[in-house]
Amino acid sequence: MGTQAYKFRHIWAKYPVSRFSKYLSKANPSAPPKMKLSHILSLIPLFLMGIPSGATRLSSGLTDREAIIDTVLAFGQSLDDKNDTLMRSVTTQGIIFDGTLFADIGLGAPEPLVGQDVVASSLLGVLTMATSHHLGNFRIQPLDLNRANLTAYVLAHHHKQLEDPRQNPRNLYVMGNRWQAAVVKDKGNWKLGWLKILPVWQSGNIAVMGLEE
Repeated sequence: MGTQAYKFRHIWAKYPVSRFSKYLSKANPSAPPKMKLSHILSLIPLFLMGIPSGATRLSSGLTDREAIIDTVLAFGQSLDDKNDTLMRSVTTQGIIFDGTLFADIGLGAPEPLVGQDVVASSLLGVLTMATSHHLGNFRIQPLDLNRANLTAYVLAHHHKQLEDPRQNPRNLYVMGNRWQAAVVKDKGNWKLGWLKILPVWQSGNIAVMGLEE
């Protein structure tokens, strides 16, 4: 018997429907009919059946999906923290970073960056201003037990105090991007092997990025 089913049987034995029936009898007779508690509780096993008891979990207790998302979040955090060590811990040695679609506005290299040394030094060397990357809308496509593709939407804030006061909107440059990535499992840990940034929109003072308007 699975752990979830055992817990359910334990709760059912401790709190039978009869314990709650008195509350049902007090319902307003003129109110619209409601689903009986006994019927609601009878659906719980069906819900528990939908929980995959054999879901793969790492030593950290995360499922593969959770660990993949955590890897991408950690990469975004490494950009904000200017943390070379963190970035390397969640990327493969041969990572490919493709930001070429930004080349038209002067923000991307004309060719993809290849390798941890190049990617880390290039990204952290450019993003010297205060940044915050907000990731969400994750979609993950497993390929096999050790590979997966994913997409996520990223709201990237870049702030540099070029003018007073600090909250002046001209000190801010915001991007709405879509990330496409490939991850691989390396010794039990998911790592980014390829990341492509697709620009969707930009707003603000591009001088924050070191470029002229």
